[in-house]
Amino acid sequence: MAPPRRAMALATGGCAAFLLFCRGVHAGWYDAEHLDPDGPNDHVALLQHGAQHHRRGAVYAGGRLQARADGALTPDIHGNTELFCAAWPELCKPPFNCQNFTDEDQMSWDLYGMAVDGKPNYKTWCTAPQYTEMISRCAAGNLVEAGQVQFALSEAGMFGGLTADNDGSYCFLEGHCVNTAVTENTTAEEAVQMCDERFGRDAWAQFGKKGNPPEDNIGYAFDEQADPRNGFTTRKQTRPYLLAACAMGNFHCDVVYCRETYCKKEYYIKKYSHFLKDLGWVK
Repeated sequence: MAPPRRAMALATGGCAAFLLFCRGVHAGWYDAEHLDPDGPNDHVALLQHGAQHHRRGAVYAGGRLQARADGALTPDIHGNTELFCAAWPELCKPPFNCQNFTDEDQMSWDLYGMAVDGKPNYKTWCTAPQYTEMISRCAAGNLVEAGQVQFALSEAGMFGGLTADNDGSYCFLEGHCVNTAVTENTTAEEAVQMCDERFGRDAWAQFGKKGNPPEDNIGYAFDEQADPRNGFTTRKQTRPYLLAACAMGNFHCDVVYCRETYCKKEYYIKKYSHFLKDLGWVK
């Protein structure tokens, strides 16, 4: 199946403007209804419940509105900054500082990459405020809670009906389920070293730059995904997500997100754990 038009735009570079589709690129294929009955806490359950009832608001995220976890439609960063900060106050504090976001930031990412100075660029999350619940906890060092919240919202369909299966397959394809180097106490600085060792500095620091190799852009090899309802099928599809996570500061949080959720759930284990052996992550 050919990817949607916006996914094709991602494949040419400049992913930051379309971050919704970096996670839920096939959003809208179907509506997910399955809530996790074993939710980790009341706060997560509340977010999950709100997302289920209001998930259709997320389709506006490509325009001037974003869907918050409680379902409310709010201004995006390219509109009124004051209104944006009222809707997403956590993103208008360090390390995000979205109150200072300008179109020049976007242009710089397109020209040079999101993290050209070799440090995670949390300001990139200004273009994807629908992930505030996760990234605010991740940046604060609450990796386990960040993963639990993201899983609850993904399972509830907040980011599109296919995101949970995409993320679940990603976890097994990229070996996150057996990654013991990352712990719940791993810092962003330690994650930078891991990203350097895995990809080399330029590959992840220049993520999002127009003119990058096709294999480093979201959307690469999506035409090999026969049925998006069954997640990703090759690491060619998931590599760009890892580069994005390194550039945006959530690589270590992604690993914990996977280990604490998808890697423990029978549905995802049965469906995707074969990748661990197929790809040599385990013997």
